[in-house]
Amino acid sequence: MSDFKQGERVFDECLGAGEIFAVVYRFDSAKAFGYSVLFDSKPPMRYNGGENPCLMLANSLTKGERK
Repeated sequence: MSDFKQGERVFDECLGAGEIFAVVYRFDSAKAFGYSVLFDSKPPMRYNGGENPCLMLANSLTKGERK
């Protein structure tokens, strides 16, 4: 699992490429457990009501973009 910074480009297998909009921390730790990601394409309606940005768990994201 990687630690991402705000503004970094990431990729999710289902939702595609996007940018870290905000880092979400556990209330009792400085370790990130999730990220708010602004995806390049609008997510499907069944995911987050089709709205951007989406809350994503850290282990579902990879750095960069898939070609």
